[in-house]
Amino acid sequence: MSNMLDYLDWRGDLSFTDAPFNEVDNLLLAGISYVEFDDVVPGFGQGSVRLKDASDTVFREKTDYLAGDRSFVSFAPYVLQRMAKTERFKDVRIKNYVNRINLAEELQFSSMEFVLPDGTSYVAFRGTDDTIVGWKEDFNMSYQIVPADRYAANYLNALLHIEGVGRPEKVRVGGHSKGGHLAVYASSCVPQKDRKRILSVYCNDGPGFQSDFLETEKYRGIREKIVSIMPDAAIVGVLLNSDVDAKVIKSSGKGPMQHNPTTWQVLGNSFVKADGLAQGSKIFRESFSKWMGEISNDERKAFVDELFGIVESTGVTTLSELQESFGTYAWMMFRNTESLSPVTKKAAEEFLRCVFYQVKETTTANRKIGSAMPGSILSGSTITGPTLPGSVQPGPKAFFAEKQNEKQSETGDKQKSEEQ
Repeated sequence: MSNMLDYLDWRGDLSFTDAPFNEVDNLLLAGISYVEFDDVVPGFGQGSVRLKDASDTVFREKTDYLAGDRSFVSFAPYVLQRMAKTERFKDVRIKNYVNRINLAEELQFSSMEFVLPDGTSYVAFRGTDDTIVGWKEDFNMSYQIVPADRYAANYLNALLHIEGVGRPEKVRVGGHSKGGHLAVYASSCVPQKDRKRILSVYCNDGPGFQSDFLETEKYRGIREKIVSIMPDAAIVGVLLNSDVDAKVIKSSGKGPMQHNPTTWQVLGNSFVKADGLAQGSKIFRESFSKWMGEISNDERKAFVDELFGIVESTGVTTLSELQESFGTYAWMMFRNTESLSPVTKKAAEEFLRCVFYQVKETTTANRKIGSAMPGSILSGSTITGPTLPGSVQPGPKAFFAEKQNEKQSETGDKQKSEEQ
């Protein structure tokens, strides 16, 4: 069962001229958008760095990050390292990096642009990372347009209006998980006159939208360019609503593990198609849709606030911290579910079980990927706490350039008061 790493071995020597961009290239670029590129890739409008050089810098200067990453996206640096050794990807230039986490806004957002040797670019939006606030923002999508949606729209619009010699005329937009959702939303917000520059929009196992969004003119204007891909046992990819026929593919993972892109099966330059969604995925989609149809947006908000109030009561800020000290925090969270309504209590308990299973199983798989690569430095170090990256403000290009290198060491109310 081959995956995107095998693809690099098979086709890594082929240039984009010899072998045009394909869906596996899309997943690789979306996957490495999870890498912590702070102080490695220049900010918005501030230059670029070669992919190989970025990889060398990450593995030379970010050893603490690599050794301490217990998250389910810890595969990303090692995929980057493999890509950097190929003729196909080593000279790709990475630029316009933006990374922002804001607890007060319930925001987790990151994006970057990959300029390919063929003169096109791929704009990647990062999916949900290891932060609790990122996961809560995903749930908030069930009843509102979230801050990351607005940041994504502003980012893409600003990027398309950068002027200069050598700027790619044609772009692809994509992401994995929430990043795929953001790619669709941002592309739909691009003014009509600029939409012809977008070649395609890749949603890799990303959640959908509230049903009324699918009826908007701006969404319908971009719909034909959307490429939706999900594994046959998809969970994230069947959340909320989508009217795009997805390409359902095979995965070597089981259950929630299929969300990990390194488990997606590859043959040649494409993914291996499955016969359709597995029964479990269909049941989950139908049950979730039924539940969504029975409650109002206000009730959804109350549910999300109650659910994440349980997690936030522990004081941790990442899923990895929860998994690392499961024995310490589990009793606190399950004890606190006793005060919830029966419906919320049942859902909260199931969610917590699912989260711990996902983190544990996916982290184990990521360690196998990392340990198999030359120079891997995965170790048994424990996580000491989260790091808040630099920030940007939504809006015109000037804001991205001005705010990119600001470092935020404070969170919560203090961060919010500083911005006010």
